[in-house]
Amino acid sequence: MNTAQPHSRSERSEMVLLLACSRTNLDPGVSDRIKWLAQSDLDWKYLIDAASWHGVLPMLCYNLNRACADAVPPALLQEMQARFRINSARNLFLAGELLKILQFLQNNGISAVAFKGPLLAAMAYGNPALRQFYDLDVLVKEKDFPAAKHLFLAQGYQPWRELTAIEETRHFRSNHAYTLVRSVDGLSLDLHWRITQERYAFALDVESLWNRLTRTSFCGRDVFSLSPEDSLLVLCVHGSKHCWERLAWICDVAEVIRANAGLNWKEIMSRAEALN
Repeated sequence: MNTAQPHSRSERSEMVLLLACSRTNLDPGVSDRIKWLAQSDLDWKYLIDAASWHGVLPMLCYNLNRACADAVPPALLQEMQARFRINSARNLFLAGELLKILQFLQNNGISAVAFKGPLLAAMAYGNPALRQFYDLDVLVKEKDFPAAKHLFLAQGYQPWRELTAIEETRHFRSNHAYTLVRSVDGLSLDLHWRITQERYAFALDVESLWNRLTRTSFCGRDVFSLSPEDSLLVLCVHGSKHCWERLAWICDVAEVIRANAGLNWKEIMSRAEALN
């Protein structure tokens, strides 16, 4: 029996299909809906381009493969599968580099915690290949930022943009991260000392984040991570800051909630209210 529901004419079938595929868990009803939509008259190039821009191409490919690979034009299926493999290889590479960076900072006496990137893919999505990202985000304590920056500069990283001494002082005072690019391969590292810029109303006490860190297994190693409650708040702020223009940021929130059935919602709502 076809359980798919009709959709409004104002909605493009491609976007309805993209929404259905933008999740890690497919219940039978969603799977049937994907099969039904995939058999309609679709602009597949538009679908793939939209998925790529929204940062959910890996999930689109993964779920079409699971639900109805035979409904996708063979040439486009091969293209998606190739891009899925490229994304998977890049993510595994970045996961390995993240572990090296965290160990490097620890060896030099600097506490650091990763967030977003490959750690979020592993903890929330359960599969690093299903999330689309291109850089690494690491949080250090504000007092440790100058030392951490100089350590990376000595390792062949360069500032994303050259700043004068005065500009750098202003940047550190008003911003939340400093982007460094590794000269040898272009790896991009956002070195954070805060979660948002100074001008944002979200005045999260970064010190409190450090007090609530948890340990998690990541690629066979124990690393520090934000608590699930803090991770959810940070992702909500990140999406809001960018006006939720990309579907991937909504998926991040949804997957963190799905992966953490024991979230302390009373604490989350209380903290969100306190942070306005």
